[in-house]
Amino acid sequence: MIINLQQTEQDGKATLRMFGTTDSILPRVLEKLGMAEVSKCKCCGKKFCREPNGYMYRGVVPRGSCSWDLSLLDEQGTMRPTTKAQFTGEKRTAIVPYDQDGKRSQTTRMVLDLRDGQGIKITEGHNIQGAGQPSYLHIGAKKPYTRPARYGGQTLQPGPGHGKVNSFCAEQSSFKLSIHGVMMTLGAWWLDAAERGELETLPIVNLKPVMKPVEAKKTTVARPVVATAAATTPAVAPSAAVPDTDDMPGPAPTIEVGNLATKSATQEDTWDWCVYVKGPTVSEVTFHLHPTFNPSKVTRKPDEEGCCSLGCSGWGTFDIQCDITLQDGTTLQKGHSLVFQESGCRKIYQL
Repeated sequence: MIINLQQTEQDGKATLRMFGTTDSILPRVLEKLGMAEVSKCKCCGKKFCREPNGYMYRGVVPRGSCSWDLSLLDEQGTMRPTTKAQFTGEKRTAIVPYDQDGKRSQTTRMVLDLRDGQGIKITEGHNIQGAGQPSYLHIGAKKPYTRPARYGGQTLQPGPGHGKVNSFCAEQSSFKLSIHGVMMTLGAWWLDAAERGELETLPIVNLKPVMKPVEAKKTTVARPVVATAAATTPAVAPSAAVPDTDDMPGPAPTIEVGNLATKSATQEDTWDWCVYVKGPTVSEVTFHLHPTFNPSKVTRKPDEEGCCSLGCSGWGTFDIQCDITLQDGTTLQKGHSLVFQESGCRKIYQL
């Protein structure tokens, strides 16, 4: 049985194929088996409705969105509420039991570095072509790909899947990756699972990975690492290849990337939102919106407060790529995941 929102190359081998999220489908099974209880939705009053993507990591569910509670049967036979997964993003590097191609290994270890700006590549065997999502079909393609008109109609050049880590989004507990002009998301749990050696193949590796051979006398490949919220020591010891961020130069200019959002007073299930980039050295910003927007690429100059902003209204969230030009001509790219909540969402970057 396969449960997934996308097509996979294994679909034809499955006895049962279900298009949906495991978070909405598996609770039905657990409740049927008497192993769980699911509350009615706090918004629509139904059961097993679909919550917003990434809800299981968010501290606050956007107002007006579907939300329900799941309780699981414990060893004593008592139904206890589940708690949402929490990933702080403090750990950005780890020594993992994989080779440079991302395959699990018993003879070597690799430093997986997911700090901002690190070069990464998607490993072989990915299913981007099989999934058939128009936004990403140029990745791994053999010739230029033209998106359907409803996705913008752009013609994109093929690429092998190389890019970089843009940032860590604490709101969604995920790494934001920029791959050949599009934003992709990698859940923070991948780094923990990789450190324990639980995966046969990693989804990404660094473009220039640092390798560490395993000593012959060792019989175990990876040991579980218990992380605590108070831990501040990097998972990788400081070295020339992976510098300790504490040794970085002192204060430097910063830019702020984020969005504000307010529930629409006139349209149900709609939010008025504004994405922005703010900083004293910003010259202009080009915002790349979802392909369904027309235009999907908008350039803004800073106002008197040094803020480049773009406002709109809508019901769905998505990733926005920000191409930023500084006053000295330097260009950089930052990604932002649109968040619908009154407090908004922002991240500060040091230049």
